[in-house]
Amino acid sequence: MDVLLTPDVISHLGISSSTIHSENTILPSVVFAFSKTHISFISNVKPRPFISPTVVEIRTRLNTFSLPIMYESLMQTTTKHWIITFAYSPENIISPLRETWETLLDISQVQQQRADVRIAATIQNLSALRINSMANEVWFHGTKISCSIQNISFSGVRILCIENELIEGDDKLVLKIQFTEPSEIASIRGTVLRKQTLEIAGTLCMDLAVRFLNPIDFVFRSRLADYFQKQSECN
Repeated sequence: MDVLLTPDVISHLGISSSTIHSENTILPSVVFAFSKTHISFISNVKPRPFISPTVVEIRTRLNTFSLPIMYESLMQTTTKHWIITFAYSPENIISPLRETWETLLDISQVQQQRADVRIAATIQNLSALRINSMANEVWFHGTKISCSIQNISFSGVRILCIENELIEGDDKLVLKIQFTEPSEIASIRGTVLRKQTLEIAGTLCMDLAVRFLNPIDFVFRSRLADYFQKQSECN
C-alpha cells in the first residue's frame, strides 16, 4: 500500500470513523492503508463473507459519504486483528476529501521515486524547502542539541551538532525541523548510522549520519514532496 494511515495522516484527512456495510453485515473498522486501486481496513472482529454490493461509510469532520468497495482479501495479524482489503476507485470519493486523498498518493509516489536523493543544505535549497536553518534541534534522552543540516532526503539526514559524548552509533534520537510558510514542526525519529568527531574553530562537533525510522512525519514528507515536484516543473 502507498499510504499508511498514521495518526498525523488520519488527522490531515479528518476521518473520524468508518463502517463497512454489506447485505449481511455491518462492521466498524479503521482505515489502515490505501493505494490508487486498493484500500485496507483493520478490525478486531473477523468479518463474515461479504455479499455485494459492499460500501464503506466514511465520516469526516465535514460530512459522511458511502464509498463503493469490492472485497479482495483477509489477513489476521499477530495481534489478532483482521486486515480486510478491497478494490476501490478514488474517483468515488467526494470533495474536498478526494483532493487531500490524491495529494497523499502523490506524496507517496514522489517519496518512492526520490527515496535516496539527497538535497544539499545550500541557502537556495533551504529557502526552497522553507526550512528555518537556525531552529533545528536534535533530542536525545530529553536533552536538546542545536544542529545544522548538511544534507537531507526522505530516508535520512546528515547533521552537524556540538559534541555529545553520550551519542554513539545505533542510538535513537529525534530530529525536529522548523518549517515556515506556514509555520510547522516536523518530528522525525532516526537511528545514528555513523558518528565522526570534528574540531571546528576550536569547538568539538559531531558529524552524524542518521537514517529515519518509519512511520516518517507527514509534515516532513509533504514538504520534501512539494520541493521535488516544483524542481521537476522548473526542469
